Amino acid sequence: MLAYIITFTIVFIISCQIDKSKKNKDIMNYIMLFTIVMILSILGGLRDYSIGTDIKVYGRNWFIYACRFNDFQNYIQLRPDGELGYLLLNYIISRFTDNFNIFLFIHQLICNLFVVVALYKYRKKAPFYMSILVYLMLFYCRTYNYLRQSIALSILFFGFQYIEKKNIMKYLLTVFIAAQFHSTAYIGIVLYIIYYLSISNIKQKKTICISIVIATVIIATNIVNVMGFLHKFNLISDRIFYNYTTRYLNENFQISLIETFFKCLFIFLYFINIKNINKKHTMNYALGVFLIMDLILFQIRGVIMYADRLSLYFGYTSLLLIPQIVTSFNKTENRRIMKLILIILLLGFWFFKFVFENSGEVYPYMTYF
Repeated sequence: MLAYIITFTIVFIISCQIDKSKKNKDIMNYIMLFTIVMILSILGGLRDYSIGTDIKVYGRNWFIYACRFNDFQNYIQLRPDGELGYLLLNYIISRFTDNFNIFLFIHQLICNLFVVVALYKYRKKAPFYMSILVYLMLFYCRTYNYLRQSIALSILFFGFQYIEKKNIMKYLLTVFIAAQFHSTAYIGIVLYIIYYLSISNIKQKKTICISIVIATVIIATNIVNVMGFLHKFNLISDRIFYNYTTRYLNENFQISLIETFFKCLFIFLYFINIKNINKKHTMNYALGVFLIMDLILFQIRGVIMYADRLSLYFGYTSLLLIPQIVTSFNKTENRRIMKLILIILLLGFWFFKFVFENSGEVYPYMTYF
């Protein structure tokens, strides 16, 4: 645990220094951003091969296979179940090294770079130090496990800025690139539709947002039938349909009560000052809907094993919303109280999720060296 504590503390202190800087293009800011990315990536790159469930499932084996093949076509024929972008990443890195820790470092570099840079771009709307803390406590350790999807999540999150800028072509490009690492990233199109509906009609925003949430509940409670319908018309592949539904219908998978509890708490804190939060930025209407959809989709893991992974695409946007809970209060005293509450909740989530539950097998931290 000490490795995590020291790393998170250093990164948080640096992020606070960045937030104090009033110069957006100060060279020191970029140096500190680079330092944050490197510290987090080095910690992930030096970890033992037992840290992260998916490393043992496919991560290390796929890289070993890439090192053995001189022809990329032969390599992808061996792994037809893998996304092209992720396979290409393995193959490129294997051209200059067979050290899996270097692969892990580069993997972490990609994930952390896209997220940290995106958070920095949004620092005028969401305090950077709180956004970084949310990332460290809720999502960073997941990148140790979800090798393919963590890259897809980070790329799609980076592309979220293009939705707000109404640059649909750039956003769709990020969705396409992200899907080359994990095909579920095409759900980013759904995020765009919901975002557009949530902010399109100023007078009917509340009604539209409530309708979206109700529709999500209806779909979630009938998710197997919905996916069956999509599969029938070839809108989702056989692999996704069978892996996400019928393969696990007769097995008993339980949701994480701890994660559900904390998700509910974050939503509760959002609703405490929802008027002020939504008045600050138009995008917060959509972010609030995403926060609730994350909770709803997470609950159907008992029916679809990987539903929690689908919910992550909505959950990642909380990196922009949860920090605004602090700044939404006008009185300094209220801000301090809410900041303390959020920090305690975030620390509690990390401990119970990744230490107590050992989600993703990321605890205790061990190094290969």
